[in-house]
Amino acid sequence: EATQKQNAGLQAKYGIKGFPTILLLDAKGRPFARTGYQAGGPENYLSHLDELRGKRVARDEALTAAEKLEGVAKAKALVAVLKALPEDQISYYSDITEQVAKLDPADETGFVTQQKRKDATAKLQENVSAAMQAGQTDDAVGLVDTFIADYKVEGEEKQGLLGFKM
Repeated sequence: EATQKQNAGLQAKYGIKGFPTILLLDAKGRPFARTGYQAGGPENYLSHLDELRGKRVARDEALTAAEKLEGVAKAKALVAVLKALPEDQISYYSDITEQVAKLDPADETGFVTQQKRKDATAKLQENVSAAMQAGQTDDAVGLVDTFIADYKVEGEEKQGLLGFKM
């Protein structure tokens, strides 16, 4: 029972949706790769894991190089590290995203604005789902309309939100 509870917590924490899912984590618990079943037997799988470990080495080298920089140059180097990660893993690097925000107060990289927009979109989805579950469809539609107006959403993103609204 304790193991099942622990596994459920890890599944929620790391957004595991299917099995088998293998996450490779660093000592801080930050994922640097996600994989699952690989055809071809154990030799092929070990080769695949070595390739994924290589991504960690590249990430660590880039982080070490960024530490030697200052100000916006350091922020840009850290953003490059974060953008090399799969999008669903960036949230586990909050210490680095906080550094970027401090080092780049004018948001020259655009990263802080991008992350705030991503967070706002996730919050919108949560709020719309909650409103729909409560039977408050008019409120859900209003939330989407407000988001589109507030963030001046255009193009494909707007089409996606209008589809979500439907």
